[in-house]
Amino acid sequence: MMQKYFDTEGHITDRAFQMLVNEELDETPRYELAEHLDFCDRCVERYTDFLTDSSLMVPREEIAPGVMEKLKHRARMVILSRTARVSIAACLALIIWVGGASQLRFVQPDKGNFGPTNQKTFSLQQAFQGANEGLDQIFSSFNAFLRGDNLKEKK
Repeated sequence: MMQKYFDTEGHITDRAFQMLVNEELDETPRYELAEHLDFCDRCVERYTDFLTDSSLMVPREEIAPGVMEKLKHRARMVILSRTARVSIAACLALIIWVGGASQLRFVQPDKGNFGPTNQKTFSLQQAFQGANEGLDQIFSSFNAFLRGDNLKEKK
C-alpha cells in the first residue's frame, strides 16, 4: 500500500506530494512521507518547489513599491549601523587626539607672552572650532541620510 507514494528509486511521487498538500492522506502515510522528507534532500527540494508553485501570492502592484522601499531602507540601516559605530569611534579618537595636541601646544609661549592669550593658542582654538563645525556638518548629513531625507528630495 505504501508503494504508490514512492517511485522505483524510493523518492516521493508527484501524486503523493499533491495528496500531502491537499491533506488527502491518513495519519500513517503522512508520517511515512514526513519521515522520508527528514532525510531526503532531493524530495525536500521537490516538495518546496511544489509548495511555492501553488501557495505564494503575488502582491498588488500598488503595495509592492512601498514594501520594497521599506526593505531597502532596512537593509541600508543594517549596513550603515555597522559602519556608523566605527566612524563615530574614529571621530571620537580624532577629537580626543586633537584636544590632547592643543593642550600640549597651549603651554608653549609665543614671543615672550605667557599664558592662554598668546597667538598659537588662539590659532589652535580656531582650528579646533573649525574641526568641530565640520564634524557637526558631517554628522548632520549622516543623520539626514539615515532618516531617508535624500529619498524625499528626489521624489
